[in-house]
Amino acid sequence: MVGSTTDCHAETVVERQISLIAVCHLSDLGSMTMKPIAETEQNPWTVRRRKVVYCNPWIKVEHCDVLDPSGNEGIYGIVHYLNRTVVVLAIDDQGYICLVGQYRLPHRGYAWELPGGTTDPDEEPLTAARRELREETGFEAIAWLSLPALHPSNGVTDEVVVPFIAWTLRKVASVPEEATTIRVEWLPFPEGVSRVQDGRIHDAATVATILRAGLMAAKGELPCVLVSSSG
Repeated sequence: MVGSTTDCHAETVVERQISLIAVCHLSDLGSMTMKPIAETEQNPWTVRRRKVVYCNPWIKVEHCDVLDPSGNEGIYGIVHYLNRTVVVLAIDDQGYICLVGQYRLPHRGYAWELPGGTTDPDEEPLTAARRELREETGFEAIAWLSLPALHPSNGVTDEVVVPFIAWTLRKVASVPEEATTIRVEWLPFPEGVSRVQDGRIHDAATVATILRAGLMAAKGELPCVLVSSSG
């Protein structure tokens, strides 16, 4: 957690807002029995040849000739991300979260997502998260919490998404990228979860971060508990 000052009363409001939706919509998850997944460090794939078929400042695409885990010959395409991705769940003192909307060319449709973007080369994720929040929403946050990294499409790409929760916000001037037309919407956290459930929010990193925050809130981990325990 990064931050020097907090408003515990405001954070308590946030906690009540998030906990409400966690109880109403996520209670069934608490009764699920999660079976451990066997992990192994041994790679069952053999890459016989690699060839870079495309590269730009953000991604590199490889064509691989492989032997699959059964020993059969095949091909595999891998999209390598040259930098990490960050997303920010920003929560104001009323328990509202921020979404940004923009047209996404790959899916040829409009999407509502958490603020975010990619890190610059050798840039720390927190630095990038601060910049993206400021540029896309016009807000800065004093308190920050980094969540475990996500692999949103690990069958095709090695993209790593680092999610953050940010609170104790203050308004500053936004400086959006020239090529980006972004709409900003603030909505109660329960509404955000509802939009995840009915499919209006379908960005994988946004879905995962909102639901993870709800589960953490249901366990009493957000946000005052973390602030006080971090000292």
